[in-house]
Amino acid sequence: MQYYVAQAYDQGTRTPRDLAAAANWYERSAVQGLHFAQYRFAEMCYYGEGVRVDKGLAAKWFERAAYSGNAKACTAIGEMYRTGDGVVRDLATAVLWLTRAAASSDSDGQYILGWMHEGGEGVTRNVPKAIELYYLAAEDGQEDAAKRLLDLGLPPADTS
Repeated sequence: MQYYVAQAYDQGTRTPRDLAAAANWYERSAVQGLHFAQYRFAEMCYYGEGVRVDKGLAAKWFERAAYSGNAKACTAIGEMYRTGDGVVRDLATAVLWLTRAAASSDSDGQYILGWMHEGGEGVTRNVPKAIELYYLAAEDGQEDAAKRLLDLGLPPADTS
């Protein structure tokens, strides 16, 4: 129930939009273990929506949501570890989370992991694996992956 109250405040559904109230209700739901709430509360902490920017707290909640199986959270925490944004940079941990995201068909995770394979960032350089990941992501509409395939002189992905 708390999650639905949070969404109502977040989206301004049947109530005026109030991001501070939304953050409060998402946090309550997050504490109870709802991974959708953990992910959205982490986003709010990361971007400062309704709360002050706190990337360390965002990382905590992205990671909790990722452990609960939220693929977008796997991508978010993986990217944070890849770049060292809000956490200590750790490429091995980034690869772990991005691999989970890619295995769950998250197109952003597939693209970022492909980028890491192409450049040998945290993994042994593996261009064929990168291309495979780019195709998977592009087929799901990930525009950066589609552009990267074209930049590599490869045929576009089938998005039909």
